[in-house]
Order: sequence, then C-alpha cells, then structure tokens
Amino acid sequence: MLYEGYSERVASYGFISGLILGQIVGIVFSFLTELDVVSGIVNGAGAGVVIAMIPAYMLINRKFTDGKMIIPFAMGWGTVVGIMVGLAVAWARGLVYMGGFSYGSIGGLVTGTAIGLFLWWIPEDDELNGLSEEEFVEISE
Repeated sequence: MLYEGYSERVASYGFISGLILGQIVGIVFSFLTELDVVSGIVNGAGAGVVIAMIPAYMLINRKFTDGKMIIPFAMGWGTVVGIMVGLAVAWARGLVYMGGFSYGSIGGLVTGTAIGLFLWWIPEDDELNGLSEEEFVEISE
C-alpha cells in the first residue's frame, strides 16, 4: 500500500515538504548572502527536515485539541530552528551573527508556516470516506 494510515501520510508528507522547502529557502538565501549554493542546500535541507518532523510528530500523537494549532506551533518551531541554524552557519562561515540570526529567523518562519499549512491540509483517515488507494491517488494527482 502507498500509505497505511494517517500517521504514515503525515510523516511522509512532512519529511518531503521539509526537505524540498528547506532546500528552496537555502538556495534563495545563498543568493542573498555570501553563502555558497551547496552550503545553502545542505543547511536548508537539514533545517527543513527538523522543522517538519517535530510538528508532524505532534500532529500524529494528537498533542493539539484543535488541528489548526499546528500552524502557529510550526511557525514558532520553525523560527527557533531557523535562528539556531542561521547562527551556526554564520559562526562556521565567519559571517556577521546578526545577519545569520535575521536570515535564519525569516527562513525558519516562512518554512514553518508553509509546512504547518501543508500538514494541516492532510486528510485524516475518516475524511477519506473509504476511498481505495487507487481512487485516493487519482484524486490527489
């Protein structure tokens, strides 16, 4: 089967979206700063995956009474991770710390918001209304 249940869908979509969005944000910031593109891709991918997996974990374990709370949580978590990664990159590359802080927080906030929205839109098992895997794949494509 493509996905056994809701938790596998959330984990898979969270990982893939974090990887892709993190790389895109890393590439954009590599053009805006002195950072080379390869470092932007690697650091962005790592940050994106970390940003995505904690909200996915919280959503899978139903830590929120309202599913919409995943969005502000992902925004805050993304900002915190972005700041840490931005400062680490600034330290490792000898860049200005305030620049690393600023770019990291902005990138983390944007990535966290996008991932939170993406995770919120994933339908739960009862929302699939008994569709088979083939029907679900056809509808989602």
